[in-house]
Amino acid sequence: MLIRSGVLQSIKAVGYVDMKQQALPELRNRFDIRVVRSRRATGIPIFGATSYIQAVGRYHAQRDGRGFEAPPLGIPLAEDFGCHFTLVEDGAQVDSSVYLHDSVVLDGGVVEAGASLVGSVVTGSGIVRRGREVLGGLVA
Repeated sequence: MLIRSGVLQSIKAVGYVDMKQQALPELRNRFDIRVVRSRRATGIPIFGATSYIQAVGRYHAQRDGRGFEAPPLGIPLAEDFGCHFTLVEDGAQVDSSVYLHDSVVLDGGVVEAGASLVGSVVTGSGIVRRGREVLGGLVA
């Protein structure tokens, strides 16, 4: 689904909301919602930090011509440990000495000097302290 963030902000903030069964029918009454059909898969499910990193890695693999079916990140025998991407949003504070490998630092996130992140996500409220190593983590 491709949805503007402003639309998502109109969904109630507390409690469980099923997107297809509850949110979309409600949003349909207030916004212009369209269905686009495609012959190939256009998205993958994201259920947490690990699958988010895999999705971003697959996006970059496809964009860089390595194909959508690049070896999944985080599988030791895949022999594909090269850094595929690094994303640092505007507004994030990342020291120049930080090592980022297949990781994302969102707006407001802080990564201090000498830290290392591999396959990790730092949220807008997350702080990785000086010299800390984060492997496959979510820092919030």
